[in-house]
Amino acid sequence: MRIMENIFSPSYWFTLRQIPLSPEGLHILTGFFAGLVVAGFVLRLMPQLLKGKDVLFYRITAKFSSCFVTIGIIGLLFTFFAREATRVLGARFWFVFLGILLVAWIGYIFNFAARVVPKRRKKISEYEQKKRYLPS
Repeated sequence: MRIMENIFSPSYWFTLRQIPLSPEGLHILTGFFAGLVVAGFVLRLMPQLLKGKDVLFYRITAKFSSCFVTIGIIGLLFTFFAREATRVLGARFWFVFLGILLVAWIGYIFNFAARVVPKRRKKISEYEQKKRYLPS
């Protein structure tokens, strides 16, 4: 129960004093960030595997892929520095920063998917409609 009190304390996250992570914590962080990297690579390959011609679907999956790979690799680096107990790069506030960055980046992608993609799909369908009646 003491660990839960520490996790919700700002002094736990925003200190440069090195408190070693438990082996379980290191395994969880490493697994999470490695999973993000793997998910990013899978998302990058998914449009080719589905053999779709949907450019907008490809752009959405490419945005998710770049987000996951970037956050995953940076997170793995910070996990390594936390394991090695380096003072600045191993600080826990980097994990908070990465979490905020991940949420903001995913929010940006969802905004793109919810607002921009429908408008572009409409433009594409209107263009296809006009193209049908034009001589080739």
